[in-house]
Amino acid sequence: MLTKNALVALLALLTIPGLALADAVQLPRTGQTTCYTADGVSTACSGTSGAGQDGALLAGIAWPTTRFVVNSNGTVTDKLTGLIWVKDANLMTTRDPSFPGSSSGLVGWQDALAYVAKLNTDKYLGYSDWRLPNINELKSLVNAEQAANDTWLTATVGFTNVQGQSYQWYWSSTFLSGTGTNSSNQAVLTGAWQVNLGDGGVGYADMAATTAYVVPVRTGSEGTVTLPRTGQTTCFDFSATAPTSTCTGTGQDGEQLSGAPWPASRFTVNSDTTTVTDNLTALVWTKDATATVPPACTLIPHGAVTFGDALSYIACLNTASFLGHNDWRLPNRNELGSLLNYGYSGTTPTIGNMAAWLNASGFSLPQASGTTTADHAADFTYWTSTSKAILPYTAWSTWSVDAHGVMSSSDKSSTTHNVWPVRAGQYGSFVTVKLKSSTTNAAVTPAGALTLAPGSNVHVEFTTLAYDVLLNNAWQRPGNGIANSFDLTNVTSDQNLMAVFAAPNGDLSGDGKVTAADALLALRAAVLLDPTTNATLAKGDMNKNGTMTAPDALLILRLAVGLVNPAIAY
Repeated sequence: MLTKNALVALLALLTIPGLALADAVQLPRTGQTTCYTADGVSTACSGTSGAGQDGALLAGIAWPTTRFVVNSNGTVTDKLTGLIWVKDANLMTTRDPSFPGSSSGLVGWQDALAYVAKLNTDKYLGYSDWRLPNINELKSLVNAEQAANDTWLTATVGFTNVQGQSYQWYWSSTFLSGTGTNSSNQAVLTGAWQVNLGDGGVGYADMAATTAYVVPVRTGSEGTVTLPRTGQTTCFDFSATAPTSTCTGTGQDGEQLSGAPWPASRFTVNSDTTTVTDNLTALVWTKDATATVPPACTLIPHGAVTFGDALSYIACLNTASFLGHNDWRLPNRNELGSLLNYGYSGTTPTIGNMAAWLNASGFSLPQASGTTTADHAADFTYWTSTSKAILPYTAWSTWSVDAHGVMSSSDKSSTTHNVWPVRAGQYGSFVTVKLKSSTTNAAVTPAGALTLAPGSNVHVEFTTLAYDVLLNNAWQRPGNGIANSFDLTNVTSDQNLMAVFAAPNGDLSGDGKVTAADALLALRAAVLLDPTTNATLAKGDMNKNGTMTAPDALLILRLAVGLVNPAIAY
């Protein structure tokens, strides 16, 4: 599905002898639909005070109307992710009171893994494939709209025993990779990741000295989205107190490898040399997180700024058509969190491992020369557009304090963080691709597959569509620029291509759908009967050439009557 003003990029994985196309990972919405003033008062998302916030943009795949189904066998199915959760979110206390720590359900990380292994040995509910959720899976249970996420999970979703005390942290199967120190300059090598199912916080804690709760999960049928893998491929060896590549039987993230695999080339520096496309999510980020300031925005506070100034700066970038685009946004918490590689263990500098990994992948992020927490605190803290619902005068930020990827909240008015603009995204697939070899000429959709012999010569191009010109279809091969087609000769290994095309919008009226009335509005603007505003241009300029014309109105009409069906989600 497609969202507003998005550049759609579909990741196609070509495999020899199995040649197939696969969509980019689709990030879900955060759940937040409310906007807030700087002092935490709810405000209209359609108004000036709500502009640019998560609740106004609603970036990401929409949740199913009925997201969760409470099953009769003691499980809850999440139709958004396809995951099946144990309904009792503190099962240990009710089922296994003799298990260590089970009087409260609070256990160390090693005991959490051991408990899930026990459930599999016992074939709990008839299954032996339970696992401790990885950090991405556990984060998916957070609804950013809710001030009391645990109450929502219980009263609305249907879980039981979701812990609602002040201590609501749950263990993930993902350990803290790499070296470094926390805010007290203590070693964090023995940390594991947790999520607070009460307020939505994400952090890590010492796996031996800290206790947390356990909620097991297993894979079900396909959901609306497939969550990506975390990037972790190693496991923690408790006897050696160190990471290991031997993961069999650990039950840890590095063994389970749950989620959609990452593309071989995770990031592509685009031909403009100032933006980077994430080939996993198809989000387009500025290469320099601080972004070169266009002349029109020099008077707007930039760099480390308050939340309100961050939104104003993004708005200025759009007014100035920064780098030729007017759909930049402050990323929501899911988008900013998608940049984290939980498996990276770089040590130069020791505390800046996430930025070091991203810089090695093509970005140009600032890195302080020192190695202490204070040296890096400012470098690795970025605003998201998502407010913390329980304290709406704060907003979520990530990479705070230690640069490993902690997500915490900060006061919108008194705290300053960096701004990292993002645009575009995946959100859909409707293109059919022609694949040709010396012996094969077949059309393959993203859901299809074609088997070719090793050493084949393959030509890849778009199927001709009536609206190709408007959609500006092109193939982008990482490291080889953009073209309408590619020829691959004597292919003996996997190849990564990305199909790139401009995403239509068309919802000029802002009512959440595309109708003939929107086409009429576009036509009136095209023939100068109505003035063209920045807002209508952003929604009605279908080919993104800077103006609205009759062909734009025609495509909107074709969308409205169903002649073009790119499965748009508005």
